[in-house]
Amino acid sequence: TTLIKSTSNEVVSTANPLTVFESSSFNKDELRIKKSEYRESFLSFKRGPEMYTWEGTSKAIKRGYDIYLVAFYTQENRFYLKTFSESIASGNNTLKLEPHDRHDTFISSLFLMDLVGEGYIDSPDKLDDLNMIYPSGFSLALPYTQPQNIVETFDVKKPEFTFDGSFESQLLSLFYKVETNPDEAIEDAKNIPKKWISDSSRNTLLSILEIRKKQD
Repeated sequence: TTLIKSTSNEVVSTANPLTVFESSSFNKDELRIKKSEYRESFLSFKRGPEMYTWEGTSKAIKRGYDIYLVAFYTQENRFYLKTFSESIASGNNTLKLEPHDRHDTFISSLFLMDLVGEGYIDSPDKLDDLNMIYPSGFSLALPYTQPQNIVETFDVKKPEFTFDGSFESQLLSLFYKVETNPDEAIEDAKNIPKKWISDSSRNTLLSILEIRKKQD
């Protein structure tokens, strides 16, 4: 796990009424860094036409894992998560993290719950499959708030994210049945309580499951 702590200092110039933000990056030992080193990422501010964004560079991450997870957080229940495959991590590629993309955090939460449970999502192909069954059109139409991090003690230097949402557990249970028992998966989708799912999301999910059943 690599922790990057970035701070933003507000600098007000008397000559220029505009507010200027500066970002400083620190490693897990709280030493300031000016570039990406081995197993350390570097964050820098980029000012766009309408907003500031952080650009992260990781030039020497540890190789050999099938799936990687990135977490941006300020505290235990203010976080953004994204999972991606080894092929993206190992190549000379750019990983674009869209601001406020709830779908990334939604999928990553399911992945982390599976990781400490069934361990079924153990390859990039199965992660892709999870995204196919629950695409952004499904997740973004949900009356959904991200699950609470129920870790007993949250340490910003060694962050842990642990979830135990009833809705997420039901979605994982349904996902496990897609290949082995598609009819039961469809029935499960029909029976998800209305308080958790919108009509639009349910229809999207049922359509995907019916198509998947015909393909199998």
